[in-house]
Amino acid sequence: MTIGQALEKERKIRHLTEKEMAGDIFSVANYSKIERGLQEIRAQDLFKLILRNNIDWNNFVSEIGIDLNASQSYRLEQNMSEKVDKAFCAKDSETASELNEIIQNSSRDVCLCVKAIMVDLALSKGFSKLDPAIHDKVIKKILMNDSWTKDIDSLKLLCNTMLIYSDDELYFFISSILRKYKNIEDYSSAYQYVVGLICINYLDNCYRRKRAFKLEEVI
Repeated sequence: MTIGQALEKERKIRHLTEKEMAGDIFSVANYSKIERGLQEIRAQDLFKLILRNNIDWNNFVSEIGIDLNASQSYRLEQNMSEKVDKAFCAKDSETASELNEIIQNSSRDVCLCVKAIMVDLALSKGFSKLDPAIHDKVIKKILMNDSWTKDIDSLKLLCNTMLIYSDDELYFFISSILRKYKNIEDYSSAYQYVVGLICINYLDNCYRRKRAFKLEEVI
């Protein structure tokens, strides 16, 4: 079950309307979107809903199929990602190289693996040393399904790897994003944030390359 489906099930068990279930935490319209999977829900708001409606947490977790071992693995990945960020900000090429080696040998998270490679290259070898196979692997990962523009992980991966693309590839990606998110205010804050970062990184790339296409639309 998705979180929205689990919430809907709990609401119907209690014979509550969407308004009664949401209380003062959400508007009826926003809560309805959450149940239908059209809007994400922050962890703190989910906890508020669960407490407000006396939902058993253990049962709820079971319904949505959270794997505690997977959750622990996710926290480890996040920890490694933060270490890579710190190495990049500190321009610590030695640590970045060490982290990259560890991550490539242990992580299954493609986004983290690519991030570690990008930081290592940026601080030491330069992007001219990028293995073409990695370039192809990243693009394949982003375009793994027809609706890649709606996949938050694909968007994050694109955001963090813009330096490795040709002008034509970059033009294709940004044109697709602009078409999809023409009315950006209709999307959740998580999508607005990632698309905003993509636009910022794209403008930076245009400056670096001395290229100017789609600038007005992006801005």
